[in-house]
Amino acid sequence: MEVERIKKKRNRAPQNQPLGQRLVHFAIAARKNAKQLAPGREKEMLLRKARQAEAAAELEEALSSPQVLRHGGTLLGSRRL
Repeated sequence: MEVERIKKKRNRAPQNQPLGQRLVHFAIAARKNAKQLAPGREKEMLLRKARQAEAAAELEEALSSPQVLRHGGTLLGSRRL
């Protein structure tokens, strides 16, 4: 007896802004919200997420730069293993 698989349809919303821009806006909002909080765990978590979003935005920008694309996907000065 075969089990029917029910596929869930993904809820995909079209993105109006590039990923890097969305990450930067998220980081700005997280830092703004963190400023309004008293020192504590929640504030530290928001600041951590802001730093992670900023790092991800920088990484996304570096990986999508023309230099990386022109050199076969490797960063300038780095070696492939």
